[in-house]
Amino acid sequence: YLIENIKVEGVRGDVERPFDAKIKGIRTMLREGAKSLFEQQQYDKLGTLLFRLDDLKMLDDLVVPSLNHTNIIDEIKELIQGYVKQVRVDVDSNWSSRDYRALNENISDLKEMEKHLKAYPDIYSSSWNSGIVLKVEKEIEELGLRACSYLSSHISAKENRDNFR
Repeated sequence: YLIENIKVEGVRGDVERPFDAKIKGIRTMLREGAKSLFEQQQYDKLGTLLFRLDDLKMLDDLVVPSLNHTNIIDEIKELIQGYVKQVRVDVDSNWSSRDYRALNENISDLKEMEKHLKAYPDIYSSSWNSGIVLKVEKEIEELGLRACSYLSSHISAKENRDNFR
């Protein structure tokens, strides 16, 4: 009687394998979890998730057909890599449009990602972050030098006042 009435998430599961539906749903749960962590900028937890993904191999033979944990791991890594790439695109866009406030937020996000995801070079490449930060710093330095040259005299400052806007 008890085995006939086992329900998984409100749906009658296979009597022989009552948790198959839950285990097979792990792919969706992990995708949604990774998306949520990224949206909430919880990169430390995202790093922990990546570290623990290999533990999925223990679930492979618990369901029929086999879970194939490597496909799930690859899918989750690709998802996270896509989000990282999107932040990098945002950096380039904000840099081009001179939206410095958004650019600062993007660079702060990249630094946090680097801190927690640098162990996964296929997802996060530190060299890219260094390149964009150096590019921004170089541009700021050039702008500072140009501003100093404009302020070298009162006449020069008046002539170039529109360049400060």
